[in-house]
Amino acid sequence: MDDRGLRACAEHAQSIGVTLLAENIDYPPVRPLMGRGTQCRDICQAVDSPAFRLIYDAGCSLAVNEDPLATLQVMAPYLAHVHVKNSRLLKQGEQAERYLAQTPTRPT
Repeated sequence: MDDRGLRACAEHAQSIGVTLLAENIDYPPVRPLMGRGTQCRDICQAVDSPAFRLIYDAGCSLAVNEDPLATLQVMAPYLAHVHVKNSRLLKQGEQAERYLAQTPTRPT
């Protein structure tokens, strides 16, 4: 991995008082780079800047078949933000809808 671009961005961010954040996200174009907690940690180690930190997303851990708590431990030294979610993997054949808890129930 060539981390020179990220390192240069982090140096500039630090000079203007900004912190760059990257997430452990299961998005196909970034999977080879940032899908797993260890990959995120490795990038932070390579960039080696307090201006480049991580966002931990438990849901993303599940999407790449990682244990969310183990992933949290791996990423913890570099965390600046955590997405707290109530999520789980669906059982085979189970359907789910996305909804907001505060959405009122409609009468049937």
